Amino acid sequence: MSISLVTSQIKRLESEIESLRQKMQKETRNEADALNNISKSTKKLNNSKTSASLNSAIRDFDNANRKLNRSQGEKAELSKRLAKKERTLNDKRDRLMTLHYKHMREDIDEIESFYTNKEAEIQRKIDYSKQKPFDVFISHATDDKDDFVTQLTDGLKDEGIRLWYDSDEIGWGQSIRQRIDRGLTNSRFFIVVLSTSYINSHWTNYELDGILQRVAGSEENILLPIWHNISKEEIDAFSLTLSDKFALNTGQHDVEEMIDALVSLVKHNSVNV
Repeated sequence: MSISLVTSQIKRLESEIESLRQKMQKETRNEADALNNISKSTKKLNNSKTSASLNSAIRDFDNANRKLNRSQGEKAELSKRLAKKERTLNDKRDRLMTLHYKHMREDIDEIESFYTNKEAEIQRKIDYSKQKPFDVFISHATDDKDDFVTQLTDGLKDEGIRLWYDSDEIGWGQSIRQRIDRGLTNSRFFIVVLSTSYINSHWTNYELDGILQRVAGSEENILLPIWHNISKEEIDAFSLTLSDKFALNTGQHDVEEMIDALVSLVKHNSVNV
């Protein structure tokens, strides 16, 4: 039974009870009038000197007594109906309170479930974020640093994106292969800046092999290609897998657009720790 239905029933009962109480008041007035008339007719009987006045007093007494009995009978019936309606009203009010409590409990349970799920989701992202110290791995050719990649990475750093970027992560005397492997293992997303220089570089091809292995083991879209001064025909000839991916293009999108898109993607799949 719905809250609206019970509320409607309560309003109807309250209206009916008010009507019965008004009728009770009317019958109470009728009863008082009848008692008053009985008192008057009794005095009239006591003071009657003739048979005519006596008969008139008797008729007045009988009429008043019938009205009294009728009013008292009506009041008794109204009292029963009123008591029944009031019991029903109390039951309906109890039912309404129960329904309100039930709905409130359901709302609370739903809210608690929402926040429990949200907390679990946040915790998963926190755990994942801790497991992956880098938000984005930047795979690029050295020849593309000056005219594009440096501007991109500087903008992403300004936005708080944690980058694996070779200039920052590979130090003097360190193993290039080991540092790249660490970046590939510990990054969440992979930007691949595809260019003519990229497809002809040994180290970028090494990075790309590792990235494609990560992509194969993930259910998310973690490969984010950017085409830089390269044609679709060159991409097709280099990798049909990359050619099939939707890519941003430096000839069509400016660096700020790319930064905004990546920041939105990372923050959507992350939390502030």
